[in-house]
This record gives sequence, structure tokens and C-alpha cells, in this order.
Amino acid sequence: MGRWGHCLFEADNDQDRAYELALEIAGEEDGPESEALCSFGYAGLMADGGNTVDKSALESVRQKLDAGLGDKLIGKYRALAAATDNSWNEHEAKYKFVILGALLMGTGAKIRDHDLQHLRQLASEVQCNENFALAFSDTGFRGPGKRQFLAALDNYTPGTPRSYNEPSCHACGKSKQDTGKAPLKCSGCPKGWFCDKLTHE
Repeated sequence: MGRWGHCLFEADNDQDRAYELALEIAGEEDGPESEALCSFGYAGLMADGGNTVDKSALESVRQKLDAGLGDKLIGKYRALAAATDNSWNEHEAKYKFVILGALLMGTGAKIRDHDLQHLRQLASEVQCNENFALAFSDTGFRGPGKRQFLAALDNYTPGTPRSYNEPSCHACGKSKQDTGKAPLKCSGCPKGWFCDKLTHE
């Protein structure tokens, strides 16, 4: 989810990061698996509106991830985040690992408990801008996006793809997938959604 509840990541270069990771997961630039995963990366993580991902191709990706590719990629990006030599590289490596985690959850892939815990820790370390940020400083989460990511981690079930494309609560990050009930659109702000009541300050 971005600033208001339709997409997880919002910075301009987040799409590039997600696209690069999607291609690395799929292992090729052309084919139904890369198309499905890249489509998920754009529609599921960043774009408003419907998600037209090929579910059978995404299931094929999940099988590869569960067969060992997921653990391999997690190990690779954890090592990169631990071996950085300056603050910018460290932030970039940590944030890329967070985006990888979001993509893995989007496929329903298995993620070990200690890796989920590490993603939770990194989410607290990555820069977070609660509202608008200028492009040069817009390098991490937006506040609602961070809360949506943490809600995804808290409620994640391997085998069940995580949807980021439906409205989620601006305050706690939970969606219908977590609570069984869609959040309500706020009458006090044009794009906000909340779990409990319609009008918030």
C-alpha cells in the first residue's frame, strides 16, 4: 500500500526494483512465469485497479521458490544487506530485501519464521515518510505502506498468496484478507480506508 491504501510501494524507483527482482525470480525475461510475476510486481505492489495475473503461471513460480529458489534468494539478499559499506548501500540493500519479501508473499511461497522476523526488523530500519516526500528523499516506505507490509508479515500463511491490491486500513494496515471484512472508506478524506469507523482526523 502506498500513501492511501491501494499499493504497497510508491517511490518512483520501487517499480524498477520490483521488476528486477521479478525477473531474477522467474529466471528469464520472456515467458508466462516472468510475465505473471512482473505483472504482479506492477499491479499487486504499486498500481491501482485490478490485477490480471496468470494464476497458473504464478503457481509455477511458487513451486520453484518452495523447491529452494526462495531460500537461495533470501540468503543472497540477506548477505548483501549485511555486507554493505556505506549508509546508502545499506539502505538500498535492506529495502530491496523488503521488496523481495513482499514479492515472495505475493506468490504464497514458503518463508521461514526467522526470515519473516528479519523482514520485520528491516521494516523498522528502512526510512519511512508518513506523507508526501520530495523525489530525492522518497527512498523508502510511506507510513501506510509500512503498516500494510507489517500486517502482511503478521498474518502471512505460506500457500496463500498475499494480495496488496485491495484497500487496507490506513491506521493498522490490515485488509479483508486479515479481518474477513473490507475496511470502510473514510468520509473525511478522499482516499483513506479504515477498519473501525468512517471519519478520522
